Amino acid sequence: MRNKAFNALSYSYSASDKVMFDANILVSLFSGLEPPGSVPVRNYSQVLKSIRQSGAVIVLDVLVLSEFVNVCARKYHELAIAQGGVWKNRKSYRQSAEFTMVAPTIARAAQQIVKLARRLDHPFSAWPIEDLLNDYATGEWDVNDQFIIKLCRHEQALLLTNDTDFTTGGITVLTTHPKLLAACP
Repeated sequence: MRNKAFNALSYSYSASDKVMFDANILVSLFSGLEPPGSVPVRNYSQVLKSIRQSGAVIVLDVLVLSEFVNVCARKYHELAIAQGGVWKNRKSYRQSAEFTMVAPTIARAAQQIVKLARRLDHPFSAWPIEDLLNDYATGEWDVNDQFIIKLCRHEQALLLTNDTDFTTGGITVLTTHPKLLAACP
């Protein structure tokens, strides 16, 4: 079933809305790894402001928080490599003295997110995991994306994302990405 996408900048948020932020949005807003004046940072900062002013509830799942932390660590690793770092892989970077300099920054950003959102209990044990894994086995689905879709349905939450993979699943998606808006009218 196709998702329905709305422009996140012009959407009329209400106090009855629950909005789950995808990890890519959290990286734009909280990591400090994107230029402050970039289009995603400007757009999603405005969206965050609108959501908060409306009284809508921001919800957070452990998978999304984990993705946020891992994406930040990967981006810091990429920056370190670009600046002459010699770590063979991300694990060796995470075990380095250099990573201990950036890990507190990632943790502080994650703490900001946790303070902003209502944490959800994950209903993993109630889901038909075999069906999700069979869908994953087709090569057409990301398993975390499937979990996020299921959780949005379960919570009746809107998904705020900039990820063009979220075209199917039967949920409402909020975005500023033109391709996602065009794919889910």
